Amino acid sequence: MTIRGPLWVYQPLLARYLYRRDFVTSTTTTTTTAFTRSSLNDIRHKLKPELTVHPSDLPGHTISISGRGPREAAVLIPLMNIDARPHILMEVRASELRTHAGEVSFPGGKVDSTDTSLTQAALREAFEELALPTDRVEILGMLDCPEYSLGNKARVWPIVGFLHSQSPATTTSILPSGNLASLQIRELVASPDEVSAILPLPLSALTDPARQSLHFFRMDSRKPYFKIKVDDLVHQPSSDRISQQQQDLEIWGLSGWFLNRLAWKLGWMDQPAIPDSEE
Repeated sequence: MTIRGPLWVYQPLLARYLYRRDFVTSTTTTTTTAFTRSSLNDIRHKLKPELTVHPSDLPGHTISISGRGPREAAVLIPLMNIDARPHILMEVRASELRTHAGEVSFPGGKVDSTDTSLTQAALREAFEELALPTDRVEILGMLDCPEYSLGNKARVWPIVGFLHSQSPATTTSILPSGNLASLQIRELVASPDEVSAILPLPLSALTDPARQSLHFFRMDSRKPYFKIKVDDLVHQPSSDRISQQQQDLEIWGLSGWFLNRLAWKLGWMDQPAIPDSEE
């Protein structure tokens, strides 16, 4: 774009030219203020729109596992308010599972033949694992790109939504700055075959230095992120079922990577610096 004449004449045009999705960095949500209608709109603007195509029409795979393309999978990253504080709903996987047993994860799983979209798969799995009512979820968008889970032999698509106290379609109108109500943790029922415990993660935990430890995604020094210690945040469905399992429990691996990427995208935490290469 060539500019001729006084710059002030072109400032409104220049502002519109530069105002694109990738340049928006402000947010109306902090790690301590509750989600509001205004902040959800802001989050939606920063995320990639959800893919509504049938899973069979998704882009081709960039890797193969055991000589074949991985299956598709989707996870739901559920945002919610608890006691007027912003949280992300996570879960502790059952210790009997074949892969990633006892680890912290988002609800979700592989796409099956009944799913017509990635979003439907994520919501179906969330209902199966946590009895999370699908009509209470407002989908806000997706992270920029999926990642491969080598343990599950799947390409995982992260979908972000907000958990309302009732269906968003029937929610009464409130001021844009008013705190949104979410369902109660006690309304959720963890499937014992898949989930050992529920983990409502306060956003404030993401920036607590006492909880952070530097790690590298897939041991790639170009991909630093923070593991988050959460053993004291577990909401156990039974007395001492995971007492040993939850010791030194951290959010790491693919779930930790997705969590960090979302936090960087929305301005909740700073991305760790990439270490200088060794001479």
